Amino acid sequence: MQTKNQLADNNYQWFKDGVAISGANSNSYTINNAQTSDSGIYHCEITNTDLPNMVIERQTITLNIGTLSVEKNTENPFSIYPNPTANWLHIKLNKTQSGEARLTDISGKELLRLKLNSTINLIDISNFNAGMYMLNVSSEYETTTTRIIKQ
Repeated sequence: MQTKNQLADNNYQWFKDGVAISGANSNSYTINNAQTSDSGIYHCEITNTDLPNMVIERQTITLNIGTLSVEKNTENPFSIYPNPTANWLHIKLNKTQSGEARLTDISGKELLRLKLNSTINLIDISNFNAGMYMLNVSSEYETTTTRIIKQ
């Protein structure tokens, strides 16, 4: 934060939330390694010994420092069971009634694509070889990919 006017006889005082900041008496005020406790409304009052009755106040600056976080979505929109399985996969849609399922091998080759249009959907994988596959289930709003073990 900085003021533009830097005359020799100017005196500067920075304030946070209306309280003078000790030692903050130059035309600029810098906050290094800002913390949430530094959030507030800052302004600078400029006085000059040649004009003792005049106080110039710099426009206020509002500083908001929040904590950056990401909420983990613990609710899975789809239930896929049993896993591992030998013959059938059940896909339960928890939030929506329609979607799509894609089964791929490890190299990404698509083996199966199905429309999901009920709460519980059955997928027959009995004809596939034993091994690991990737099941991508998507709806209008959400997508999840799960490793499937075929016994």
